[in-house]
Amino acid sequence: MNTKTLIVSLLILGFAGPWIQATAGNSRWPAPNVELAPELGSIRAYPNPWRSDRHSGVQITFDRLSANATVRIFTVSAQHVKTLETSNGTSITWDLTNDSGSPVASGIYLYLVTNNAGEKTSGKLAVIK
Repeated sequence: MNTKTLIVSLLILGFAGPWIQATAGNSRWPAPNVELAPELGSIRAYPNPWRSDRHSGVQITFDRLSANATVRIFTVSAQHVKTLETSNGTSITWDLTNDSGSPVASGIYLYLVTNNAGEKTSGKLAVIK
C-alpha cells in the first residue's frame, strides 16, 4: 500500500466516516478496511489545536510513543510534510515546519505513527495562525 492510499484510507476511517464522498457531487463508495493498532491508542498530540495567539513559541508534542517510533505528518490532501523519529524516548516535538524547514500554513494535518513492530495509528491536528 503506498502512502497516498494509506492516507486516503485514514481519512476514510478516522476523519470522513465509513464512506468516500466526492466533494463535487454525491458519489459514495464503500471504504476499504485498514486495521490500526489498538495498543497505540494512548498516543497524544498537544496542544491541539495549536493557535498562534496562545501557543507562540510552543511546539506540538507527541507523547506516549514507543521507542523507535516514527511520526509522519501529512496535509489532508496527502502531501508529506515532515517525518519525526524517536530514538529511545517516548515523546517527540514538531516545530511546525516541513522537511525543508519552512513554516507550515494554517490547516488540518494528519499524522501516522508507526512503531518498530510495523503497527500503525493515526490522528489529526489543527494549526491556526
